[in-house]
Amino acid sequence: MKYMSVSLLLLLSIFLLSSCQRKTVLKPDTPENTVWLFKRSVDDGKYDNLKQLFTDEGKNTISLDTFNKIRKISTPGASFINYQLLTFTNGEMVLVRLSPNKINGEYKIEDVIIVPKEAKKVFMDNK
Repeated sequence: MKYMSVSLLLLLSIFLLSSCQRKTVLKPDTPENTVWLFKRSVDDGKYDNLKQLFTDEGKNTISLDTFNKIRKISTPGASFINYQLLTFTNGEMVLVRLSPNKINGEYKIEDVIIVPKEAKKVFMDNK
């Protein structure tokens, strides 16, 4: 009986210690984390949290109306594709799709797409 109460006390202590450990807080310290925080703000309906993810200049680029439109199309699952835009001095653009994870310590190129003329306006700075 004494061993059973000691065992129970030990199990209870382990449970309490494991449940009291600090939880990791997601921070916008990588591109992927920033987009996850964007999605979580949308899914949670927290417009103010979303706006904190923007630069000072970009804070007003997303209206509450656009935020609500994004909320309507958001789904529980999402995937992220890591693209880098390469813009040449002649105005031509190439999208380089990178592997989602490092392979042998390096990101590898998965695909390259020449940006069509009619799609370039999506990537141009409209300030």
